[in-house]
Amino acid sequence: MPGLADSVARRLFVEFHRKGWHQTEPGDALPPEEPQRMKRMVVRALAEDLISETRAEELLGMPLPEFWRHEAERHDGFPTGVGG
Repeated sequence: MPGLADSVARRLFVEFHRKGWHQTEPGDALPPEEPQRMKRMVVRALAEDLISETRAEELLGMPLPEFWRHEAERHDGFPTGVGG
């Protein structure tokens, strides 16, 4: 697969520099990523009765009802609770 021609690449670099995109990318900034693995592991352990609700709350750092509300908000209101 052929790449950009050198002349096209040079023109793009000049245009990016002229618009200041070499220092700040255009468009809205993306929100920072939030690690999900720990949450998934805790929810799975809870669902499989490997840990208690109290231990899940300890690991998640918040009460389960608050965690489920937060997760539902992140997923446009989709119910995410394991037992309600």
